[in-house]
Amino acid sequence: MPLSNLKSTVRNAKRYADIAHVLLRYGFGDILASTGLNRFLKSNGDDKDPSSKTATPPEKNNISDLAELPRPVRMRRAMEELGPTFIKLGQILSTRGDLLDSQWIDELKKLQDECPPFPYNEVEAILKDEFGDQLFKIFKYISPQPLAAASVAQVHRATLANNTKVVIKVLRPNIREVLEADMSILETVAKMLEKHDHSLGFSPTEVVQEFAQEIHKEVNLTNEGRAADRLSKYFAENPNIFFPEIFWHATTRNILTMKEVHGLRLSQYKQGDLTKKQLQRVLANCADAVFQQCLEFGFFHADPHTGNIFVLDNQKVCFIDCGMVGQIDKRTAEQLGDLVSAVIDQNTEKVIRAVALLVDLDPDVADQRKFRSDVTEFIGHFRINEIAELNLGNLLGEFFDLLRRYNIKCPSDLVFLIKAMTTIEGVAEQLDPTFDLVGHVEPHLTKLIKQRISPTAIRHRIQRTISRYIDIIEDAPSDILGLLNHLRHNQFTINFELAKLEQLDNTIEHASRSTSQALIIAALLIASSMLILSDRIAQGTGYLLGFGVLGYILAFIMVSWLFVTTHFRKRK
Repeated sequence: MPLSNLKSTVRNAKRYADIAHVLLRYGFGDILASTGLNRFLKSNGDDKDPSSKTATPPEKNNISDLAELPRPVRMRRAMEELGPTFIKLGQILSTRGDLLDSQWIDELKKLQDECPPFPYNEVEAILKDEFGDQLFKIFKYISPQPLAAASVAQVHRATLANNTKVVIKVLRPNIREVLEADMSILETVAKMLEKHDHSLGFSPTEVVQEFAQEIHKEVNLTNEGRAADRLSKYFAENPNIFFPEIFWHATTRNILTMKEVHGLRLSQYKQGDLTKKQLQRVLANCADAVFQQCLEFGFFHADPHTGNIFVLDNQKVCFIDCGMVGQIDKRTAEQLGDLVSAVIDQNTEKVIRAVALLVDLDPDVADQRKFRSDVTEFIGHFRINEIAELNLGNLLGEFFDLLRRYNIKCPSDLVFLIKAMTTIEGVAEQLDPTFDLVGHVEPHLTKLIKQRISPTAIRHRIQRTISRYIDIIEDAPSDILGLLNHLRHNQFTINFELAKLEQLDNTIEHASRSTSQALIIAALLIASSMLILSDRIAQGTGYLLGFGVLGYILAFIMVSWLFVTTHFRKRK
């Protein structure tokens, strides 16, 4: 184990033990065994009753009841008990339809990001640390009663000095230290899983690295503020779509101050709050907002669920909590349009080309007869006459299923894009199943596809291609000159990367080391035998006999060591 990992393990031993006991209680002994976390089970001295360590509701401590629950349910409950880092990890994983099947995705979506609030005196201490003597010049009043408390931050109502009603989001005390410790543990566990469990179909270390990037963004509240500002500017001329105003003089990396939104939160909508016509107008505004962000602006709110949408007067909508946002370039949006167009045309070759451009598709997989057959079956589920009949949510869901079957990793920007679009489809389905979202979204998809095949777009692609060829021609003389210089100075090298080459190298190295050790052992045995024989012939004082016996002992030790190392290498 590297020294840095060893230090991390010692420093976080208690947290490792807590995680191990929670996983054991929820029936994940296989994970403990494959990651080595089972060695922490005795560290708390309560391995006889692991359920007694953590204070949890009685229903969670009933082992027989837990055994009856499906594995995804048990994992979701374990994550809720393990705290903010694991809750956030579960929420991120719930977006990864390319990694997990629908049973896991549906369960992880239920993760509740609600936690007990921390005391107001701690809130006040954080505010004073951030603003110092300016605190009471900025804020006229701050409500001591939290409006909401989540795993990373909690929210309070407040009033600015100019009487503007606002809400302030305050990061939890020491949350960065908690997250850093848990991230260190997750990285270690992911490496162990990757080393010992090859049946996952994805890289745990890559998932943890992506999660680390997202969580680091989330604990700097200025990122959320900038995202809200940017989205607000995109819709500045749209009277139906809003994002909260950010007050930057009252915002830091630990504090976010935004204008309070007054309206009906969609998660609290009850039958009769809006007429059917009003509700359909609300859903139309939500769909317009999300699909414009995703397909036109390339910068989008990645979590537009009902808890993050307010209905204002005249069925206008306001999106809050811009902590999770995604961004794609125009080329990726065009490639997604190519995929949709190819599915509508029922063109297998075009679909495979679009998939290859969108994701990291191995050419060997693309050439497989089985893969091509599965792609043909995939597009066969969407035999339609026009784009208005296309259910984009179903198409993207089956697209994820196809990627997962072949262990094809989907880029995180595309994952967030698909999550945003499918989430808003779920909102519409939940609130009004009769709302024709497919028909409403059709103009956005049509515009995307037409932009791709329009004369202007074709002209731009031709210009870009010609420009690239001109660059190649311009750079060719200097590239050739550089190549000749390398050849002249014998500095020209060719690097080959062969699969399993490192493993072959290790095997050869082990074989040569074993051969060397065997030769040394043989020499020791021969020399020791000659010394003992010489002592007997000369009837000497026993010195030669002693050296001979010592040689036998050394040979025995080396033989034992060679056996142990070879045995463990085979097990590995």
